Amino acid sequence: MDSARRWAGAVAVRDGRIVYVGPDTLPPGLAGPATEVIDLAGPGLPWVRGGGWQLPLFPDGNPTRALLDQAVPDRPAAFEAADGHSLWVNSRALALAGITRETADPPGGRIERDPRGGEPSGTLRESAMDLVAHVLPGRTEAELLAGLERAQRQANRFGITTLFEAQRG
Repeated sequence: MDSARRWAGAVAVRDGRIVYVGPDTLPPGLAGPATEVIDLAGPGLPWVRGGGWQLPLFPDGNPTRALLDQAVPDRPAAFEAADGHSLWVNSRALALAGITRETADPPGGRIERDPRGGEPSGTLRESAMDLVAHVLPGRTEAELLAGLERAQRQANRFGITTLFEAQRG
């Protein structure tokens, strides 16, 4: 929501509304004894990874590595699209995977490219996602379990219970 594209280190939410976006230090009066502070941790992880982005949010459904480089300039990053058929990566991830202008599209996949010079744009389709998958570190059992437990808590907030919960209970 910031046209200057400045990045924030903190977000404050009150009654379901964003009331502050800015540096890590909150202004006086925003944090009180009942404030829940969530440290998102992970700045020291070797990769930034995630998913869920929607193709229509980007021109021609092609987010660029340049945009992701601005957000994650210091290490490789990979984000799977919500539909599971595309992967958005930054320049560091492309370099680690050895994907260059000369890299051919794999069978059943496509490396989206900058029309001006043919450099990989940062969006990989279908089997081209595998070109990065082989350098992406696997998730540990603890990470997978933590993710499953977070998803379970979110589902419970909406009144959804699952077999996972019944087995643990």
